[in-house]
This record gives sequence, C-alpha cells and structure tokens, in this order.
Amino acid sequence: MKALLRDLSKSVYFLDYDGTLCPHMEVWEGVGYNPALINEAVNNVSKKSLGAWWNTGRRVESLNSVSDLFLKHSGFFVQGSVFWDSENKKINFLGNELPAQLSALLFERIQQHELNYRLEIKATAARVASFRKTQRKYLKKFIDSLEIELPPEWEWRIGDRGAELLQKKCSKGSCLEFAYKNGLVPQEAIPVVAGDDLLDRSAMEFSLSRGGYAILVGESCGWITEIPHRSSQVVYFREPKDFLQFLKLL
Repeated sequence: MKALLRDLSKSVYFLDYDGTLCPHMEVWEGVGYNPALINEAVNNVSKKSLGAWWNTGRRVESLNSVSDLFLKHSGFFVQGSVFWDSENKKINFLGNELPAQLSALLFERIQQHELNYRLEIKATAARVASFRKTQRKYLKKFIDSLEIELPPEWEWRIGDRGAELLQKKCSKGSCLEFAYKNGLVPQEAIPVVAGDDLLDRSAMEFSLSRGGYAILVGESCGWITEIPHRSSQVVYFREPKDFLQFLKLL
C-alpha cells in the first residue's frame, strides 16, 4: 500500500466498474448503491494522479445510463474493443463488429434452452450469463453445449460471472498497450489496474510487468499468484465500498 500511495502522482488508473467500483447488479439494492459516491471517488483519483481511465466490460451507453458524469473520463469498454474519447465525445471501435450471422445463431441457440441464461448482444461482442449464481465450469459446459463454430479470429472468454464472445486481439490488456503505444498516457506513467475477476487478468499482467500495480477487489482473483510480481505491487480490498473509501481519501 505504501508504494502505491508513494507513486500516486506518477500513476494512471485503469478502472473496472461492476464488482470493482460498485457491487454487481444482483446485489445493488441491498448495499446502498450510489453512483454519486462512485463519481466523487473517480474524480478524486483523477485529480491526484495522472488520470483515471475506464477499462470495463460495460457498453459506453450502459455506463452513461447510470450517470452521464462518468463519461467525462475517457477509457476502454466491452473488453477492449471500444474506446470512448471523452474530449471529442466520440466512440471508436478498436475491434470489428460482431458478425450478424453469428449473432443470430447465438440468439437462436440460447432460445432453445430454458431461460436460465441471459444474452446481451453488443456491437463488438456478446455476453452470456446465468440468472443465478453458478460456477465457471458449469458456464463453460453450457457454452460448449451450444455447439457454435466460431470464426478463427473470435473466442469465448469465460469468467466467474459470465462468458464473453470477443475477438482474440481485444482484451483489457490490449487496452493498456494501445494507450501507451498511441501516446494517450505518458510513457513514464505507472499503470494501476483495478479489477475483480478473471477478465481483468491481462490488464494486470501488463501493469505488473511494467512495474505498476494491481488492485484486486473481492475473492475471485486467486490467479494473481500465477503472475510474477513483488508483494508491494498488489493491493487487496474486500468489497467495492472499501475500495471507494480508499479512492476518496487519497
């Protein structure tokens, strides 16, 4: 923690949203979910550091529907396949659109099953999640049962809370590479990645390899032990509210 605080003014923060800054949707009501408090915390870290950027699986429109104040910050959405330019108020696609034929087939196959799973079609991806809490192995089994042959450039990425159909070239890690290669953040900036599940792993790998930090929220990030790092590079918070409190008090 001391190292993270020491490097605050030299760092750029890449923030996941659901599960990291707020509870997941199914538990919002029971824990006093408050977008205004989240916005306050994100603004604070943006002022104290070299900037706060989004790096989330949400769609830009979805985050905007929660609070239009969130989109004053640029960032990456839909697992790295979309970039939001807050200065020009413009959405840029870093990945190709999800083929209409693949989208239609996925919808058809999902409809053939009992309504235990929800499907979200995005411009550059698709997401399948269970309406009830389940384990990754069961979600993978369900995805396999759909028997959908994917084009070679597409793949399923299965986490603890859902399966994302994405282009192989797009990930939360490719976001950080894009930001640094294209001068969106200073080359000397220390990356800090905050996340709560397996889909945040590639971004954390990039950050840790560059001497940056990984902030883990919740109990679904045991895989962090597989990534080479110093103990001072990883910080844990039990719940989103604990992480928000940290950001507000920086």
